[in-house]
Amino acid sequence: NCFRVTSLICLNIFLFSLGETVISNVKPCSSKGTRNVGAVEEPLKAEEKNKSADISKQKEQCLVPCDVQARILRGEKHYMCRNLQNSLVEYARSTKKLVRNMMDDQQSSLDYLSNQVNELMNRLLLLNAEVLRKHLDPLPYITVQSHGLDCTDIKDTVGSVSKTPTGLYIIHPEGSNYPFEVLCDMDFQGGGWTVVQKRTDGIIPFQRTWSEYLDGFGDLSGEFWLGLRKIFLIVNQKATSFSLYVDLESENDKHAYASYDGFWIDDEACSFKIHLGHYSGNAG
Repeated sequence: NCFRVTSLICLNIFLFSLGETVISNVKPCSSKGTRNVGAVEEPLKAEEKNKSADISKQKEQCLVPCDVQARILRGEKHYMCRNLQNSLVEYARSTKKLVRNMMDDQQSSLDYLSNQVNELMNRLLLLNAEVLRKHLDPLPYITVQSHGLDCTDIKDTVGSVSKTPTGLYIIHPEGSNYPFEVLCDMDFQGGGWTVVQKRTDGIIPFQRTWSEYLDGFGDLSGEFWLGLRKIFLIVNQKATSFSLYVDLESENDKHAYASYDGFWIDDEACSFKIHLGHYSGNAG
């Protein structure tokens, strides 16, 4: 019996203890239940507050990288725009330089072609003038074997027998060691004029050296300069005076003249200084 009692007591204790444990864990429904709900709500509010703080913090943490990213993007945009602008400026500069070089090359080519055309035109004009001259003067002057002192002397000598034509004559001025040919105009103002210079179409260039002007150049049947030495021999003969007549004609057929009633030149030692008498005419 004792064993049974003891077992019962032990069992009762166990049950009591177990029951107390169960009862304490169950927590009976009483007025204290309201306070427990409030206690649950407060942790929830705290948790929501913490979550809200975390979200705000995350927003703040997001705003900083976004601002930095925006700044970086603005910098990249500015850099790209500047590079694009520089590229456009460089392209415009290089294009302008290329166009300028092309224009310079074209202008050089045009200048070269223009010079070539002008040269060909000048040659054509010279050929036309030569053909015209040959057409107008189909028969060249034939030198007449006459040894007068000058053209006036020949006119006075030969003209007393027959009509003296204009043409080439051989004269032998007083004091000259040799005879030479001259062109005598036997038609102008009664004839007897010794032609010392003739220019008609510009075929013969007159930009010459001093030695060429001393001895003369050109063709007596065309354009020529007789030469200072020969002119000196003609106009410095004793007991003979000469007049100088300059006949000018422009391309539009306008005429002008200059006449001097006295004409002579010094010798070569004085560089053939010219002396002129009284002037008359309309050449200025």
